[in-house]
Amino acid sequence: MDNKDLKKNTLLILSAIAVLIISASCLLKAFLPGAYTGSLKVSPGDSSLCFPDQELEIKGRDTGDCTFFFLPSYMDIKRLDQSSSPFRICTADGSELETPHLNEVQDIFVYDPSNGSMTPWRIGIFKSENLYTLDITLDGIEYPDIDHYTYSKASVRVYSPSGKRTYSTDKASIKGRGNSSWVASPDHKNPYQIKLPSDIPLCNMKPSDKWALIVDDPTGMRNKLSYDLASDMGMEYSISADWTDLYINGQYMGNYLLCHEPDIGSGDLDIGSLTALNRRFSDGASTTVSGDLKGFDHSMGSLTIPSGGYLIEKNSSERYEKKSCGFLSGDDFFTLKSPDNAPLDEVSYIKDFVDEADAAVHGNKDKVSAIIDPYSFARQYLITELSLDPDAAFTSYYFYKKPDEDKLFAGPCWDFDGAYGRWTDPVFKDYNSSIFDIQKHINNGSGYNALDWDETLLKDEEYREYVGEVFREYLPVYAKLLTERLDSYQAKIYPSLRMDHIRWSGSADSVDEIKSACKFLTFFLHKRLLYLSGLYGGSSYIPEPDICDGTIHTLTFFYPDGSREEMEVEDGAQLDAEDLPEYDHSLYEGWRINDQYMSLLSYFDPIFEDRTLVLGEYEIPE
Repeated sequence: MDNKDLKKNTLLILSAIAVLIISASCLLKAFLPGAYTGSLKVSPGDSSLCFPDQELEIKGRDTGDCTFFFLPSYMDIKRLDQSSSPFRICTADGSELETPHLNEVQDIFVYDPSNGSMTPWRIGIFKSENLYTLDITLDGIEYPDIDHYTYSKASVRVYSPSGKRTYSTDKASIKGRGNSSWVASPDHKNPYQIKLPSDIPLCNMKPSDKWALIVDDPTGMRNKLSYDLASDMGMEYSISADWTDLYINGQYMGNYLLCHEPDIGSGDLDIGSLTALNRRFSDGASTTVSGDLKGFDHSMGSLTIPSGGYLIEKNSSERYEKKSCGFLSGDDFFTLKSPDNAPLDEVSYIKDFVDEADAAVHGNKDKVSAIIDPYSFARQYLITELSLDPDAAFTSYYFYKKPDEDKLFAGPCWDFDGAYGRWTDPVFKDYNSSIFDIQKHINNGSGYNALDWDETLLKDEEYREYVGEVFREYLPVYAKLLTERLDSYQAKIYPSLRMDHIRWSGSADSVDEIKSACKFLTFFLHKRLLYLSGLYGGSSYIPEPDICDGTIHTLTFFYPDGSREEMEVEDGAQLDAEDLPEYDHSLYEGWRINDQYMSLLSYFDPIFEDRTLVLGEYEIPE
C-alpha cells in the first residue's frame, strides 16, 4: 500500500469515527436525561421555557401576582439557556441569575439591555418527578374548545421520566369524557378521552387505541389504589392505570390518571368484541325502544345470537336515557357498554340472561353458583365495602359475560374518585357503616336506586362465609396497602400533585393540604379494614399506620358577629361535639369547615392541618 492509499484509508477511517461520534452525540441528546439545553424566553406576561430537542415548549401561567412554570419530570432546570431571549433574569443588584430556584416562588428582575430597565417579576418554577409526560397539540383549536362528545384532531407525544420519546403520532383525536365530572369551562379541570390510530402500549401498559385521562381526588390515589387492589385480589381484567403529567398546546393541565376505560377490546377486557360483527348489519339503523329494551333496529337475521362478549353497566334512569343500548331488569336500569351498536335481539338475549341471574339471586339458591361467578362477585363487593364507594351499585357498576360461558362475572371495578370518605356529608365518612347503609341513604325511588344483589347474596350463610374466606385470604395485601403501597404512591406523585394544586388554585400556598388529604385516606382505609375484620375476622393482621407526627394544629372558630375562638389540637385528633365551642343549635346545624365544600365538621374528620371554621355559610370578617 503506497502513501496515497494509506492517506485515503486514514481519511475514511477518521470520517467514519466522526460520523459515529456525531451519531452518538445525537442519540445521547435525544435519549439521555439532561443531555440537552433549554431556552428561557423571559418577559412578564409572555414567557416560556423551551427545550427544542424535546419538542415541548412550556408556557408560563400568569396569575397576576406570579408567573408559574410547570416542568415535566425529565427537564433539567440547570441547563436553561437565556441566550435566545432579548431579556435577562437577574437579582436585585443586576447580577445575571443563571439558574432560578426550583419548587418555590422567587422575586427576581427582568433586565432589558435595550434601555437598561429592571422590571420586578415574581416567578415560581416547579418540577414533576417520576412520571411520564403526555404532550397533546390540538389541530386548530385551543383547549377550552374541546367538545364533550365530538372528537377533535390532535397530535400526541409521550415522554418517559428520563426524557425518551416513547410514542408520537399526528393522527390522534381527543374529546371530553365523564358525566358530573365534565364542566365546559377553561377554569375547570376536565377529564378527557384520547383515541390513537392503533393499539399502543402507552406508559408500559397493555396496548389500546382508546385511553381515558381521569381527574382524581386531591390525593390522586383513590382510583389507582382501587384498580391495583382489584388486580392484587385476582380479579380478571382489572383496569391498567398510571399517572401522567398532561400538557395541551404547551399549557400544563395537571396530574391525570391515564388508563383504559372498561370496554371490551380496550386492552384489559379481552373477551371478544361484537362491534365489528354488528356493523355488518347496522348501516342506516337507528336506536329504538321496544318495551324494556333499547337497541338498534337492525337484526342479526338468521345468524345465531352471539352469547358474548357483553359488558353491561348498572346505571341510573337519567344516564340510561342518554345511552343507545340497554334494558330494564325489574326496576333496575342496565346499559350496554359493549357492544354499543347492539341490535334489539342481542339486547334481548343479554336481558334474559340478567333476568335469570336476578331471579336466582332472589329466590333460587341452588342456581346462583351456576349462573353467577362467586369469585368475582365476592371480590367486587369487598372492594366496594372497603371503599364505601357512594356510586357502587347505582352506576359505574359493571358485569360481563364471556362467549359460550353461561355465567355472569362482576367487574371490572371502576370509578372511585368519590370513595374512601371523600364526599363531604358525614354519613359518607362514617367508617363504621356498611355500604348498604350508604345505599339506603341515597336511594330515592326515582330511577337512582342501588342494585341489591350483593346485599341479598350476603343473607345466605354459606355465601357470607365464602366472602369471609376471601377477605382473610387477602389480609397480607391489605396490610401492605397500609404500610407500603400508599406511601410509595405518595412519594411517586407528590411533586406532580404539588404542581397540579398550584395550577388549579393559582397559588403556591397550602400545598401541604395534599399531605393532610393523604393522611386522611390512610386513616380511613385503616378504619374500614378494622370494620371489615370485625365482620369477617382477622383484626390482628391489620397494622396501625404511622401517620400522626405530633404536630399541633390551630382551629379557629368564627362567629357571625365577628368574634372568634381558637383551639389547639394534636395531629390526628378527633373531636366530639362537646369538644367544640358552643353555638345556638336552633339557628345553626354545626361548625362548617371554611373551604370550597363548606362541609360540617364531624367526629369522622381527624385534624391533620390548621383549619378555619364558621357557623353557617358566610364570609369571614376581615
